[in-house]
Amino acid sequence: MRQLKQDYYLELIKKIYRKLRSFKRRFTESKLTQNPFYEKKELQKKDSKVLLALLRHDCHRLEKAYYNNYIDDIKKADSYQYIKDRAVSVLNVIKEKKEINDDPSLIWANDILNSYPDFDTIYKQRKKKGLTLNKLEGDKFLEHLKLRRSCRIWSSRQPDKNTLKIFSEKLIEAAISAPNTGNRQAWRFCVLIDEVDRHLFKIIKEKHCYEAPLMIFVGMDSRFYEHAGDMDHAMYHDAGAALMQIVNTGHFYGFGTCWNYLAQGQVTSRPQNVEAYDNFVKTFNIPDYIIPSGIVSIGLIDEIPPTPDRMPVADLLIKKPT
Repeated sequence: MRQLKQDYYLELIKKIYRKLRSFKRRFTESKLTQNPFYEKKELQKKDSKVLLALLRHDCHRLEKAYYNNYIDDIKKADSYQYIKDRAVSVLNVIKEKKEINDDPSLIWANDILNSYPDFDTIYKQRKKKGLTLNKLEGDKFLEHLKLRRSCRIWSSRQPDKNTLKIFSEKLIEAAISAPNTGNRQAWRFCVLIDEVDRHLFKIIKEKHCYEAPLMIFVGMDSRFYEHAGDMDHAMYHDAGAALMQIVNTGHFYGFGTCWNYLAQGQVTSRPQNVEAYDNFVKTFNIPDYIIPSGIVSIGLIDEIPPTPDRMPVADLLIKKPT
């Protein structure tokens, strides 16, 4: 009973604090007017997909604030209210543009913004039961992961084009389940099955890459990072996570896979590389803001390559000095 009373008064204090914050904001200048990037006239100039990435990013931050109990932190609360306010302004511009209506992100963002700051109800409805610790299944998964190799010799027996297309969509489905900074979801994929398309990379990449039955190009929409200071490294981290999902999922389906480096530095390293990549870009009408990040070559293999040496885990651990 005593605990229930404490909980009641604590919740009452939180509600009073939120009311006071709301009252204060009515008589102070909105931070939205202090950030030109989020001014309505600037937002209206942006592509709806860019706005959607901004919306996902800000709503993702509000979610994290909930998980970390920051929303009711007196020192942090105003900052998160500002994030909420600017997310609402982005959402309103998206609705005005009427270019995107059925994206699942809009439903999710609406729920976040309509529930703020009381997320308890929607999360109690949607949360799922946690997994049970399972060493046996975990060890089996680890052993299968350790069988994965970078494959460069392809079997003469390969699935038909339609089957490869079906699997490519499954692999991309795996890729977009990857973690990514701020829930930006900036990945863009290009599936290359026809020989003439794969050979567009004949100058840039090695034979094992463009001779694979299936190639998946991964690029990143750089516009989704333009309002952040971490563009250079966050973009490639996000790409790497998606690439690894493709590689591992392909391996679990029984394909051989190879992750091939492809970034701007390699594209611009030689004039012939620039020309080859430009041909690829023109063939698939890829916008300039899509930054190349990697290619996965995929196909059936007759033999798994030998296991390369890996350093012992103990040699890789960073330990606190004794």
